[in-house]
Amino acid sequence: MKNESMNDLSQSTLDTLLPEDVNYDPGQFETLKPGYLFGEFQNYRLEKKIGEGGMGQTWLAMKVSGGEDVQQVVCKILSDRIRENAGAMSEVQRVFDLTKKAFHQNICPPRSRIVTNIFGPRNE
Repeated sequence: MKNESMNDLSQSTLDTLLPEDVNYDPGQFETLKPGYLFGEFQNYRLEKKIGEGGMGQTWLAMKVSGGEDVQQVVCKILSDRIRENAGAMSEVQRVFDLTKKAFHQNICPPRSRIVTNIFGPRNE
């Protein structure tokens, strides 16, 4: 694997997105509220919105299995504009893969990448 320099990490495709790519319609997230079940098997329960920015929203959530709370997680829910931009999605995947390899007390380790019929690629 090629080592990435700090310059490679600081400049990404996401930095070059146009304002219309990151100024999304917040109405697309109206259904997201505490208690909303998220994921292919509706096995993530959103608890609290902890952030919102150019890429979408970030939520504190609980992974649920068999009706039992299993693990507290963070869900990053991308805007439709980011999901529709192949370059941006490639960069999201690159950062996801890079972060999976990082271990630090202040880094929330990525566990999985989920695509749902509501918050996944559009089929138009």
